[in-house]
Amino acid sequence: MRRPSRDRINIPYYINGTTLCNGSPTSEVLIKLMIKGSWKYRHGLSKTRPNSEGNFSLTAQVPHYEQRKLILKFWHKCNMTSKDYRIFYYKTYSLNLTDGSKWFKGRINYLLGEIELSNKANGNKHVPYLLTI
Repeated sequence: MRRPSRDRINIPYYINGTTLCNGSPTSEVLIKLMIKGSWKYRHGLSKTRPNSEGNFSLTAQVPHYEQRKLILKFWHKCNMTSKDYRIFYYKTYSLNLTDGSKWFKGRINYLLGEIELSNKANGNKHVPYLLTI
């Protein structure tokens, strides 16, 4: 029996945390696990929205050769000014997932804790497709 090739091995990931806006839990966030610079996975490996308490969890099967390029992207409207606040505009914030993981029960776990989104943005994006998951 042959071993599977390295590029066909997928690693299970589990990521959870809480999103906050000005210290209060927020559910108005779209969260995607993505591979930085990858055309093949440009739509993300997994996506979710937090519940009313701001808690979220993601699970995904990540290709072995793409683990070092993982990012968690947040689209949110925390602290939007009236100039920025349009129905299809979101602030984006990226978090690199290269360190801080633990292997537990057959998967890689990231326990992110609280993520404060106020004043955290890499830019504003016009993203009408984000309104639905």
